Amino acid sequence: MRALSCSTIVIGVLALLPAFAFGHGGQLRGPSTTLPPGMGPPPKTGGGPGPTTPGGGIGPVTMGGGPRKAAGPDYTEWDTWWEVNKDAFLDLRARLGSRRSVTGVETQDDSSVRPAFIEVKDVVLPLLREQLADPDTDVVDSAVLALARITPAAEQTLVLPDIMRVLGHDDATVRRAALIALGILGANESTPTLLGVLADESAGRKAMKITGHIQEAERATAAIALGLIGDASAIDALKRTALDERDIDLRASAILALGLFETDRTACVTVLDEILKDTRADDRVRAQVPIALSRLGDEAKMLVPTLLQTAKSKKSKNYVRQSCVIALGKLAGAEDSEVVDALIDIAVRDTDNGASHFAFVALGELGGRAALEAERNAEALTALARFFAQNVTRPPKRDVLPFAATGAALFARHLPAAHDGRALLGKKLREAFDDTRQPLHRSAIAVSLGLMEEVAAAPALLKEFDGSGDRLVKGYLGLALGLLRGDAATVALKRELKDDNDPGFRVQLATALGLMGDADVSDLLVADFRDAKTLYATSAIAKALGHVGDRGAVKPLTEFVREKKRVALARGFACVALGLLCEKSKLPWNERLAAGSNYLTGLGSQAELLDIL
Repeated sequence: MRALSCSTIVIGVLALLPAFAFGHGGQLRGPSTTLPPGMGPPPKTGGGPGPTTPGGGIGPVTMGGGPRKAAGPDYTEWDTWWEVNKDAFLDLRARLGSRRSVTGVETQDDSSVRPAFIEVKDVVLPLLREQLADPDTDVVDSAVLALARITPAAEQTLVLPDIMRVLGHDDATVRRAALIALGILGANESTPTLLGVLADESAGRKAMKITGHIQEAERATAAIALGLIGDASAIDALKRTALDERDIDLRASAILALGLFETDRTACVTVLDEILKDTRADDRVRAQVPIALSRLGDEAKMLVPTLLQTAKSKKSKNYVRQSCVIALGKLAGAEDSEVVDALIDIAVRDTDNGASHFAFVALGELGGRAALEAERNAEALTALARFFAQNVTRPPKRDVLPFAATGAALFARHLPAAHDGRALLGKKLREAFDDTRQPLHRSAIAVSLGLMEEVAAAPALLKEFDGSGDRLVKGYLGLALGLLRGDAATVALKRELKDDNDPGFRVQLATALGLMGDADVSDLLVADFRDAKTLYATSAIAKALGHVGDRGAVKPLTEFVREKKRVALARGFACVALGLLCEKSKLPWNERLAAGSNYLTGLGSQAELLDIL
């Protein structure tokens, strides 16, 4: 089966194949070529995506804490974590609704920025429905996903029959797009069909118009769709799939689906607890259980002791321990001193890079929640501020500095403005930025300063942005300046936006301008989109336009879709941009799967879903 058609650019593929291997609805989560295959731009030189696994997933490279191997990139580095988790931190839709500078606050009505649903209903929905009959699969799978992501629950009947028909398309990629679209739409009426697909039964085969067995990848997609819908009738089927099936991706997808339920969470926790206790299970499958638990909120807190014990046990496999660390950061509190002590120990002493890095983030998240009740948690907050200050200043290992900085920011951003810990960490991060020359480390520290809104850092960041010749660093510096919303940076960002040699870099700059609420960026991107010379540029600009464009972009995008002389893939990306621009939810639909995931486990189906724009 070919890759998902309008979303993924797999690392190395463009250098090896005459045709593009994209996936539906997206591409390029970030500017770095160190992302797992399918989650970054094509490289400037040749080379394949690295080792693969029998289950079709990503072959991990250096997950065990040893020296980096020359065979491929290290996905434990900071930029991978950031690109997977950034959506909630950037919160672009909220930023577009209000402009703020270091000198004050200026608000604007969000309805004047994003298209109102009446416009979507009258213009965009009919256009996308027309594209479902297009002869090119790149257009069809992009359109079906866009339909689902822009249609609110109250209007499901407008598009549900169309999506169900696409489920019977003769192309497997389009069928998978339709399956996940049903989940994004959230239509309970589609649950019986999805259950039939998950179980490879006649109801599913009939809906998909196939006579043989349903592919495991399609069944895995159906599992995630069932999780997005969250119908209680699917819990038992997901449990059977997680326990009994042989395919790793399929079992893992069923587990992750249980973590997406908004209701009946106690039942999901019970099932997940049972799976976690099965130590005979494949460690990549078992590693998804803590991630699913971390998304179930209060109902899962009863398993914090189990997660702690598993994280500390020397018998636990690295993937499982990594996921337990992530989950403890989401579920435990500052009062759980044993958890805090264990996370500190893992952060500074563990030989597994993934666990160590995730532990710094977990402590930052845990501390951030505690900071919301500063008086009650005063002692714990003081201790955490000292811990982060020490590890930003003198990291125990060179590779942990970006994660120590990130954890410090996730913690400090929630401290009261007058708290001594906030001032201390702002000072230490500024000093660390001045002292380090490693590009990725400087990038991480810059973004951390932006996340904690350390306004005092803005002049130094802007000076570095103007003087740097490294696009990787400049892109992240731009994001940091956008998070700080310093008006002085706008001119510099717009100047660099004219550089069309690196579309990924331009996405970063456009995002930064969007964070500032810049009114001109949408018009600039529309012009760039129409004039793009490569499909990579088209996809990158579509992403930027969808995230930071305004309602004025709807008309040119719809016109672009109708221009049949255009390359079908480019028209597909215009559908993608419309889906992003008119999205019904505050954050991208797959943010629920991306945030807090253990992407190091390298599961193919998970990577593809995270990669959809």
